[in-house]
Amino acid sequence: KGREFFQRQQLADAERELGAAVRIRPEDEQVLNLLGMVYFRLNKLDQAREIYERLIPSNPSVYSLRSNLGLIYLKKNQYADAQIHFLEAARIEPANSKAHMYLGLIYERQKRYLQALSEYKLAKNEKMVAQIEQLLRMFAERGEPLPAAVEEVEPKKAEPAQGAAPVPSGPVAAAPEPSPPADHRPPELPEPPAAEVSLKLPRVLPEYMKETDFFNPQKAAETEAQVERA
Repeated sequence: KGREFFQRQQLADAERELGAAVRIRPEDEQVLNLLGMVYFRLNKLDQAREIYERLIPSNPSVYSLRSNLGLIYLKKNQYADAQIHFLEAARIEPANSKAHMYLGLIYERQKRYLQALSEYKLAKNEKMVAQIEQLLRMFAERGEPLPAAVEEVEPKKAEPAQGAAPVPSGPVAAAPEPSPPADHRPPELPEPPAAEVSLKLPRVLPEYMKETDFFNPQKAAETEAQVERA
């Protein structure tokens, strides 16, 4: 019944029914996977994250689980964690353009433009490649170095010599960091369309499940037919 509520986009009802099912069958991966998507659609990202982190150890080579968990971290702006899972997703399916697209988005938001360019090329996204190449040309024309990546850690201050009195210091003006043109904005993470229903998550996944993630909905009839035969 929780699946039916989900398909009708009655997410609160789906959450209630699937939550009750998980309490009865806590190891049922089919129910857990669907509940994870319900949480994602409800923007309950921490609950969704817990479910996918629970599913991955027993399904380490499933692209969709890694990609979905990466998307959760990306929506939470936790880029380092998102990067880990998209890199693993890209390792599992090197030809899948979406993992490279999301990595490019992460690197662009971190101002790591050369890495973003590389990933957009792997994603075969000509529009994003052109935008980053234009941005790099602008920096070159202005004679400015590329900005530092936003995740870089500030160097630690040197400890004063033992016995030396601390020297008070006033505020030091930071050197202005090169900035991209005012009209450049990294692309926003799109809101997902109606998420597909992943009805089964066995140890050996059928082919149709390997393509599953929040941004790649399948035809409902085809999915249902596959499930009926499984």
